[in-house]
Amino acid sequence: MVKETMTVHEALSELKRMDGRIQDAIDDATFVATKTHSSKQVNGKDVEKFKDNARASYDKVNDLINRRNALKRAITLSNARTTLEINGKQYTVAEAIDMKSCGCLFTQLLIDTMTAQLNRANKNLDYNESKEFQKAADDYLVAMFGPKEAKIASDEIRKAREDFIAMKSIDIVDPLNISEKIQKLTDDVTAFISKCDSALSVSNALTTIEFEY
Repeated sequence: MVKETMTVHEALSELKRMDGRIQDAIDDATFVATKTHSSKQVNGKDVEKFKDNARASYDKVNDLINRRNALKRAITLSNARTTLEINGKQYTVAEAIDMKSCGCLFTQLLIDTMTAQLNRANKNLDYNESKEFQKAADDYLVAMFGPKEAKIASDEIRKAREDFIAMKSIDIVDPLNISEKIQKLTDDVTAFISKCDSALSVSNALTTIEFEY
């Protein structure tokens, strides 16, 4: 049984290399092969040498896998237990990582969706000032009073035009005060992400883990 101690930062760096080392060890290994009955060699090697190499390759791969799994387990347990503070709030390392990788992404998706809908609503609101809307009001007056009468600036004509505009104008229905919500969520995400990386870096540099395999 081998026992090791290192910082989480060192362990994470080691873990990145481990996957490649395991894959290379598996790719380089030959665990089983065939030969003719009368041959004294397998793949150009003495039979006993081939057997020794196969056993050694198997042991090497298993040792690497066991070390990798022990390392990963120690990091996972440490992340679940170690706490840090981000913008006055306590998180475990695992929670902070999840917030950064998933929680903030969903919040950003909400921000993007709300922003797109607000922009679309504001664009629709522009219809109230458009030439198209003014023409629609003019066409309504012509239909109601005739082309000549519609041009007379009488109180009745003005009132009919005002009533048409009031009835057909676009209104924004904004129960959330959405601009403030967007700004608040954006500020929260920006503040969290700006502090999260540095807090994790400090924690990983100071926190040590012990593992055995």
